[in-house]
Amino acid sequence: MEQQIKGKQNKIYWVALASLFFGVVAFFTWGILSFIAIILGIIGLKQIKKIGLEQYRKLAILGIILGVIGMGWVVFRSILILQTFQKSGQEEIEVTVESIKNNFFYTDTKCNVGVSIRNGTYKDSDYRCGEETFNDVFFEIYDDKIAIGDLNGDSRNDAAVIIRKTYGNNEPIYELVVSINKAVIGAKKRMLVPRNPKLLEGKPDIESIKIESGIISLGLARCCPIKKESIRYILDKETQGLEVIQ
Repeated sequence: MEQQIKGKQNKIYWVALASLFFGVVAFFTWGILSFIAIILGIIGLKQIKKIGLEQYRKLAILGIILGVIGMGWVVFRSILILQTFQKSGQEEIEVTVESIKNNFFYTDTKCNVGVSIRNGTYKDSDYRCGEETFNDVFFEIYDDKIAIGDLNGDSRNDAAVIIRKTYGNNEPIYELVVSINKAVIGAKKRMLVPRNPKLLEGKPDIESIKIESGIISLGLARCCPIKKESIRYILDKETQGLEVIQ
């Protein structure tokens, strides 16, 4: 695993270096040419006003617009280069069951609130959920159901967790939550970034949870011959949500 991560880091480094080279070339070509286009366009507008050749005004304005677009592209490219280097230099994080239980950030989509789970739980006596306020909210990692593994093919450990949520005296809600090991701009270390959770209907009889080959498998308590033994989910790269697979 460590060798795969180092290999990925080396690839990122060389890609960033190549990006820097072409970015410098672009800056000295597109940047200078774009700047010249803007200056000549401004000079052209002044001369047109003096001489009175209004039929050439559109050409001068077009030159200025294209120059501004060129300069904007150079600035945008430079920002991407800086972000690439910043991400490539971030420290790796160790994803373990204990680290997840003691520091797991979760987005409560029902109330659009971000909460931090510590020691496997989160409590709040004044929890605002839209126009409602609950005085007894309790979130927990349900029965220590935590899985660790690679979900997006980058050879880094991600996490899948079953969360049980209780709002006051209401019935508990169960969700499958995944967090992706991701580089975040401005952070010194990579972080587990939560994705869209999957609501689990009713009270699921989950015996186990695991990640294998990018697939999350929930092992279900078998009660009868026709009941499924497991449900499998995969992370949709476009929606960043979980989809059930056969």
